[in-house]
Amino acid sequence: MKAFAIVAVVLYFACPVSCSVSTEGINLCAIDYTTPKLMDYEVTGAENISMRFSGSVDFEEVRLYPDGIEATVQNTVDSQTGQQLSMFTLASKMMIGKSYAFCGTAVDRNGNSLSFSIPVTGFNSSIPQVEITEVHPMYTSGTSKGEKYYKCEYVELCIKQDGNMAGLLLYGAKDGVDKGFVFPALEVKAGEIIVVHFRMKGDGCINETGSDIALASTRYSSDSARDLWVGTDAARLGDEEDCIMLKNGSNGKVLDCVAYSKLSNEQWSNQNVLEGVNQAVLDGAWPSVLLEDAVRFDSITATKVLSKIKTSVAKENSCANWQLSATSGENPGVLFF
Repeated sequence: MKAFAIVAVVLYFACPVSCSVSTEGINLCAIDYTTPKLMDYEVTGAENISMRFSGSVDFEEVRLYPDGIEATVQNTVDSQTGQQLSMFTLASKMMIGKSYAFCGTAVDRNGNSLSFSIPVTGFNSSIPQVEITEVHPMYTSGTSKGEKYYKCEYVELCIKQDGNMAGLLLYGAKDGVDKGFVFPALEVKAGEIIVVHFRMKGDGCINETGSDIALASTRYSSDSARDLWVGTDAARLGDEEDCIMLKNGSNGKVLDCVAYSKLSNEQWSNQNVLEGVNQAVLDGAWPSVLLEDAVRFDSITATKVLSKIKTSVAKENSCANWQLSATSGENPGVLFF
């Protein structure tokens, strides 16, 4: 679940007063009364949103905009903690990847109320199976025959099952999810290849989100793959170590990853990378947090890539499935197996 400070989600009850007026008369408030606060919320299905409060509240006029979809609610209260879980059911389904505002009015037991507006995204119930197949982590630039060229970082993905990419996150643990790529609502088919470029440099950095996958014209774009760009011109992948992660943005589960490190490293030097590898292991996307079980290499250059290979040794994703290519081994859009 996604936790937020109360001010961030625009829901805050007025400070309790010593009394409030109701149709029955004046209600006295306990001086130690604490107003309920929203603790977290989550989109749990195409028609479902949950909200958890620190105390009991009721709701008025709850709708999903811009479509004005009505919502009904079922509340349950934990007798031990006093926390309330509110499960909302929408009258119709949200569109995958569409941005909405979940709005209404919350009222506490003393009549204090305030309108709220929470940003939500249409639930993706069609997450495809996706495999990371190539990583180009190093960047360089230069001039050849009087023309400037850029060799930028990229990650190649292979679609193994039909689905929708909306809300999937691709990033290097070293720099974190905020500097990664969030996939839009993109329908994909098994066998498709996607190349996510992690630096926008030069001309031709065109996001191919439609049917034409030959629009981009950079050095590492491919007419046989769908090219997408992280909107930055700064580095986002580690040269000496990193954990490249593909994650489900809805529940935070790591779907696939590759952890790598320079051979001279004796331990993970970056705490973010260590935490990323640990999460990948817990989610079953990588076999071990040990550095010796990462993909190791002597040196990596801007003309070498980490490539996933076909092997009979390892049936699950591990360092045995990966190799460092020879010089000039970059080949985005073409699988090595």
